[in-house]
Amino acid sequence: RGVLRFAELDGWACRIAQALLRHGVRAGERIAVLAENRREYLGLQLAAAKIGAIVACQNWRLADAEAAHCLHLVSPRLLFASRRHAQLPRRIGWSECPVVDLDDGFDAFLADADDADPAPEVDAEQGLVILYTSGTTGLPKGAVISQRAMVARAMCFAAEYGIGAEHAYIAWSPLFHMAATDFSLATLMIGGKVIVQDGLEVDRLCATLEQETVGWLVAMPGM
Repeated sequence: RGVLRFAELDGWACRIAQALLRHGVRAGERIAVLAENRREYLGLQLAAAKIGAIVACQNWRLADAEAAHCLHLVSPRLLFASRRHAQLPRRIGWSECPVVDLDDGFDAFLADADDADPAPEVDAEQGLVILYTSGTTGLPKGAVISQRAMVARAMCFAAEYGIGAEHAYIAWSPLFHMAATDFSLATLMIGGKVIVQDGLEVDRLCATLEQETVGWLVAMPGM
């Protein structure tokens, strides 16, 4: 779907932020995302950072009862769902907030939103994302990561691994997991390139490694 340069990404994130504000999302409130890896996922996270909102990253691998628990836990103002996962809100009878279709409704959601930076005063301790625990001792629990913590994590990541703006990062693992969200945002913070891929496709991953300067790669043992 092409490449977004930083100025284009920022302008797009500003449009999303303005649309969120127009739909009543305010600082401290949550929006939920239920989607595969796609640029809108990161766009929503960057937009939320601009207005102090929090993105609750939903795990689409959960059973319906667990998914319902995770949504009710955060009381989102809006739920953004992709076509691939649109059946889940319907199956669990979700009616607590409007659902925005990321495939067929996102352009309409952004309609008439300009790209002016909302530039509010955002508390550094304000939450930015909610990532869920595995729930091995019960139902999943939401872990809130603040804006300050996300910046600190990015600084540690860059310092410990020697990662700079010249190193691209491949976000292939689910963006509902820290291995993709944390390091995608960290890479953008240090001026690097994030390549969003929809899951593990080995041939595509290898082709990207040949084409890009990749500083490091998340690879689980099974890979």
